[in-house]
Amino acid sequence: MVSNPIDRLAMAPPGAELAALLACIDLTALSPHDLIVAAQARQRQLAHEEAALLRVFAELAGRPEYQRCGAPPELASAHMHRAVEAAGDEVSLALRWSPGRATARVALAVELLEDLPETFEALAAGRLDADKARLIADRTRCLAGPVQRRQVEAAVLPDAETRTWWSLDRSLRREVIIADPTGAEDRRRRAAERRYVGRPEPAAPGGEDGMATLMLCGPAEDLAALWTATDAAARHARASGESRTLDQLRFDLLTGLGWTALESGHLGCCHPTCTARDPAPTPAPTPAGHPRSTFLSRPAHPTTPDRPANPGTPGIPGHPSTPRHPTSAGQMLQVRPADRAAADDTDPDPLRRAPAAPSAIAASSRPVAPGTLSSPGHPTSPGTPTDSAATARPAARAHPAGPVVLGRSRGEAAAVLVTVPIDVLTGAQDAPGELAGFGPITAGTARRIAGDATVRRLLTDPADGRLLEYGRATYAPPAGLAAHVVARDRTCRFPTCHRPATESEIDHQVPFAQGGNTGPDNTWALHGGHHRAKTWHGFAVTTDSQRTTWWITPAGRRYPVAPEVVGPIRARPPADGARQEVVPF
Repeated sequence: MVSNPIDRLAMAPPGAELAALLACIDLTALSPHDLIVAAQARQRQLAHEEAALLRVFAELAGRPEYQRCGAPPELASAHMHRAVEAAGDEVSLALRWSPGRATARVALAVELLEDLPETFEALAAGRLDADKARLIADRTRCLAGPVQRRQVEAAVLPDAETRTWWSLDRSLRREVIIADPTGAEDRRRRAAERRYVGRPEPAAPGGEDGMATLMLCGPAEDLAALWTATDAAARHARASGESRTLDQLRFDLLTGLGWTALESGHLGCCHPTCTARDPAPTPAPTPAGHPRSTFLSRPAHPTTPDRPANPGTPGIPGHPSTPRHPTSAGQMLQVRPADRAAADDTDPDPLRRAPAAPSAIAASSRPVAPGTLSSPGHPTSPGTPTDSAATARPAARAHPAGPVVLGRSRGEAAAVLVTVPIDVLTGAQDAPGELAGFGPITAGTARRIAGDATVRRLLTDPADGRLLEYGRATYAPPAGLAAHVVARDRTCRFPTCHRPATESEIDHQVPFAQGGNTGPDNTWALHGGHHRAKTWHGFAVTTDSQRTTWWITPAGRRYPVAPEVVGPIRARPPADGARQEVVPF
């Protein structure tokens, strides 16, 4: 029998006993470790009480008073009675909630009890909080019926308790595509027809600060390309000495496209080859104070010898085609833009020239056109970053905005990355792919992106899907270790952080100064804030005999870091649980 109150608090299931224990706790007398135990117990009890409240709502909606409808027969075809709306209005009045909120909660109660009973039971048992239960209902609502919804529920519930909301969301989106790949592709196609750019709207109520927001809604891969190119250009400018923040630079780069187009009469490409038929008039002098956005001054010289001009497509920034370089056989492939200096067919690296075996898994990427971001469509050498007065957008410049070079991250060109099984690329399967920074996408979308991209092999463990080997797409790739870590980790390795690994730092788990080696077993991706938490804020990490890494908090709590699943799981783990990470450098 457990006599320690904190141990009883940790072990008690939610209900009357746990409620009584919580009522007797003196928080001021608890250590940080015990306060966390109390927080966890309180959350279990809250989930249990939420399930009890939802059960009341479902019972109410099932009563005859809310099931019947008195609409006359001649209006029956135009009116669909919903008991949850009638019961929701009742709840709205009783609890002083808005009708929309009340109806949504009643509908969720009925939905969980009828279509997702295991999710409801997990909520009642305190294994799942209300936000996660609502998320499972929301993400599966697009499926055809209870059978498919329960298929997804069965796939995600076993580890939903240990996942963050963000991680569970990604898992749900993936399982929804797996449950109905045809329906997912159809939803994607219909939604793409509704893509739009909204008009600027005041960012603050009343617009008193003069700021606005602009909504872009469209296919994830297209917006990922826009973000990747803009971010790469901003980071290059920042590394070149720009004082503006990355957020400011991204904004100024994109809005500079609009101001330059209004000056030149052409949106996108301003190269003479593209605009000769309809030359832009000489822009009128700009009134003082006009907020013309210029980011870089156009260089006085034409294209540099090592960066030839590319006319591109009229109206679109330079869009050179990217050579494809299939890789050799392996468990995983990754598609990236071809490196301009190593795009020759005589490339000595056999991995770049050998055809891919159908047993491999592929990751793909639509390459971002290198060289420019702002209006001129021909790649030229980068201009000189403007001085700090550029932030105020001066009235006039000697030259309009010029091309902006996209920066490279750890030696890699900017790219939109998609990880997808090779049998999906060949059309043999319709499993979802993974768009970096967004999450699961349909097989059809992954194939379209892979149509004009290079491929790199990724070898994964069939037992758990973790990355073992990051293949090379160049003969001697720079920063090969960093590329391996980024592909393997995908996100920051703090258990609840989901910042992309591409924006994280490569950290030594055991510090280099303390004898830690610079290899795949001792390096991982950490967002800057959590790198500092590990180094300065009392957090520690340790790796056990099974190669599971644990974070140890200042409160003495231990939390494991779950490895990212990169490839499909197609075999059982070995009995001894041994793993071997093979890195080809």
